[in-house]
Formats: sequence, C-alpha cells, structure tokens
Amino acid sequence: MIDSKLGQDLLGSGNMELGQEAIFAVGLKGSEPDRTEAFEKKVLDTLRSIADQGVERERVEAAFQQVSYQYQEILPMFPLHTLDRVMGAWIHGADPLLFLDMGRHLAACRRRYDADPALFSRLIRERLVGNPHRLMTVLKPDPEWQGRTDAALANRMQTERQKHTEEDMLLIAKQASEVEAEAGTPNPPEAIALLPQLRVRDLPARPRHIPTTVTSLAEGVPLLRNDLFTNGVNYLHFDFALRGFPENLWSTLPRYCDAIAKLGAAGMDYEQMARRVSASTGGLFLSACLPAPRHRSRSRGLEPAVYL
Repeated sequence: MIDSKLGQDLLGSGNMELGQEAIFAVGLKGSEPDRTEAFEKKVLDTLRSIADQGVERERVEAAFQQVSYQYQEILPMFPLHTLDRVMGAWIHGADPLLFLDMGRHLAACRRRYDADPALFSRLIRERLVGNPHRLMTVLKPDPEWQGRTDAALANRMQTERQKHTEEDMLLIAKQASEVEAEAGTPNPPEAIALLPQLRVRDLPARPRHIPTTVTSLAEGVPLLRNDLFTNGVNYLHFDFALRGFPENLWSTLPRYCDAIAKLGAAGMDYEQMARRVSASTGGLFLSACLPAPRHRSRSRGLEPAVYL
C-alpha cells in the first residue's frame, strides 16, 4: 500500500471489533479523494494476490505466536483486558468462558491450519474479497470548518445571553465563582481518611521467596533461573556490563536502545529483522541502566532486556 504512492502511510489497518461484528479495515492517510477507486482496487488486488500465492507458513507460525502472546501474556492490565473480552462475548450471547481458555482454542486453530494449509487463502477469498458488505469512508479537511464553528458558537452564546436579565447573569457568575472556589479547596482530613491506603501492616512479614537455581553457561557466564507462573511465556534477560564505556557517550545510550529495535542487522534490513523477531520471540526490548555520577567509578552497566 505504501509503494503504490496512493498515500503516505497506513491508517487504522487490521482486524477490529465493532459491537457484535468483527471487521477488517485498511486505511490510508495523506491521500486525495479522487484516489478512492484506485485505493479500493489496490486493496482487493493485493488480497487476491495473497490468496492466490498462499500465505507463507513462516508468517502463519509467527502470527500464531504473536496472538498467543496477545492473549496469554500476563501484563499489568491482563485481568481487565480478560474481563473486557469476557463481557464482550457474554453480552452478545456467546460463551463468556471462551477467552479464559485461549491456549486450547489457539491450539485447535493451529490444528485446523495443519490439516488444511489453504485455510487462510480460502478465508481471504470468502470473507474479504468475495464479501459484498464493504464501506468506503473519505475524510477530507475543510479549511472553513473552524470559522463556521466559532461563528455558530458566538451566535448561540448571543442568543442565550438575550434570554437572561442582568440579575440572572450576576447569579450565574456567583455560582461559577463558588464552584471554582470549591474545586480549589483541599479535601478535609476526614474525607482523605476514607481513601484506601497501603500500610506497613498490610505487607507480608517476610519477603516472598522466589525459587532460583544458579548454573553457568559457556565461558563461565552465570545463569539464574526463576521458576514462576507466567502462563506459558518464558522471559530471558541478558545483562551486559559496559565497564570502560566512554563517558561522553553515556547520554546516547537511551537513544541507542530506542533505535536498535528499529534497525536491521547481519546484512538484513528492518523488515527482514522484524520478521525474524516476530517469528522467534514476543518482542525484543533494551534499556540502559545509568548509574548515579558518584557511583560511576564502581558500577557501569547497560541492561538490555530480551524476552522470548
């Protein structure tokens, strides 16, 4: 879609849910209204080409892996996201327990694909190319919109003002002043005391023990393994000490960590590298641990974090 030069970048593309319906959308921004037909044709021709050529097994396997992380990785908002999916299915009459056992459902989907490698090509033809229920929406800027909006608001305010007497206006101003004063007044101690607070007595008497085994890799590199429930997701953290790293480059480390995941490597461009990462891991992240100036002589380290 980018190489077609019909627009500058993709917008809101992919699958999404809309109430009881699931939709597939392709959006383009930085385009022109007269390119609508060419855009629709490019989308359908591309889908037909993908269906005819078939989806590479490597990409399908990578997609299965990424979806597994999406549904099974326990991130900070995991309970709320799971609850949202359960409610979304429940209120529309589907099984509310569907999303509580995603591992089993994803495994069943994988078995369907193994038994029928043409599954996704057929679904693309049936559900997308051959689907007559399509909607094309064109959003174009209106340079006069802001002026019309401001004029309409001014007219509305003038009309509303004419409905009130001077006494009414004084009363409205007084009420607004009282609301502003109340909003700026701190809550009394008795109200603050009603808020739930974490106290020392709420904490366990002893820190939680995390089972850890220590072994060594090649060249004596220590390996610490923590056995915890992670819903089937394994995490690997590699810590690299950068003793002797030039001090004038310390400030560049955070930018380096941001950029390295967006670059190619080993003769591969970014797209090839991104495919390898998605096919083998749930993501690759790096972060720099910069010591305080007074401790730099004792501790210097960059701590890239890579989880698989």
